[in-house]
Amino acid sequence: MKAKYLLIGIGFVGVLLSCSERLGDVEQPEFTVSVDKTTFEVGEEVVFKFTGAPSIISFYSGEPGNNYLYKDEGRLIQVADAGATMSFSTQMVSAPANCQTNQLAVLYSTDYNGNDNYADIVSAHWTDVSDQFTLATGTSSVASGERDITSYFSGKGPVYIGFRYTTKPQNANKVANPWYVTNFTVKSLVDPVDGADIVITDYIHAGFRIIDQYPEEAPSRSYVNSTRITFSANLYRLPTDSLYDENDPWNDPETVTWAISKPIYKDTVRLAKDWASAIKGINADEMESYSYQYNTPGTYKAYFVAVNSTIDNVKYTVREVEITIVEP
Repeated sequence: MKAKYLLIGIGFVGVLLSCSERLGDVEQPEFTVSVDKTTFEVGEEVVFKFTGAPSIISFYSGEPGNNYLYKDEGRLIQVADAGATMSFSTQMVSAPANCQTNQLAVLYSTDYNGNDNYADIVSAHWTDVSDQFTLATGTSSVASGERDITSYFSGKGPVYIGFRYTTKPQNANKVANPWYVTNFTVKSLVDPVDGADIVITDYIHAGFRIIDQYPEEAPSRSYVNSTRITFSANLYRLPTDSLYDENDPWNDPETVTWAISKPIYKDTVRLAKDWASAIKGINADEMESYSYQYNTPGTYKAYFVAVNSTIDNVKYTVREVEITIVEP
């Protein structure tokens, strides 16, 4: 598209209005939109002609992501009858030759109760699906591959995804190797919407949290931040340590740490709401027209939202124009 615009939601109009120095009552915008014809070819310039002089004008082209009908709440997509895939990436922090191996496993559960304590984790049934995915074998990040997980959702309830990190006693089995897990994504196999795959959940929304087997006696140093899960083992004592007690079971125990997702449901997906394009700001000159180009055939409902404002008051006028775009 040749139109240059700044993405802005109508919800942000109040921020712009605070810059206005006009006080007192505000008039309803007298604003109309017209076109010389309603059918255009792909790439042809569509000229929307205006009357009136509102302070602010925002534009919705009717295209994906810029549709007035979804400005307040995104579309709800039904995905219950479609399959699903899962993918993620893993990485070892240290060279595996000097560290423990086979520490990370991938599992899922349909009967975990979601409580953040270790007893509830081990009382649930977990299916190890590590062999369905490609895991890192060195210090480079490795994509797991996008694998079909439709069978995980065979029950009525949600699915929990768990990454399990096991550390054997480190004096006898080499030191533990920290691991990273990133780029976690679960997609629906429903047909793409507006050319985009439907994401059931991603790393941010999956809400992974860390649960240690021994949070008091031998806590791990694992954590979750905005970009990755980091698994890092518990501290341990060497026999040469002055505090080492050969009768203390916590000198160098075997430990397990989990990172478990929120419940994942495969029923509906709410898409993000759409945003307007700001085409006239409060201090800009009066506009007599606006030109735009559509690059995909179809019928579009273009909306223009005109605003007059003071610091204390806002009034809107909304105009709609239906446009048909055809192949040349």
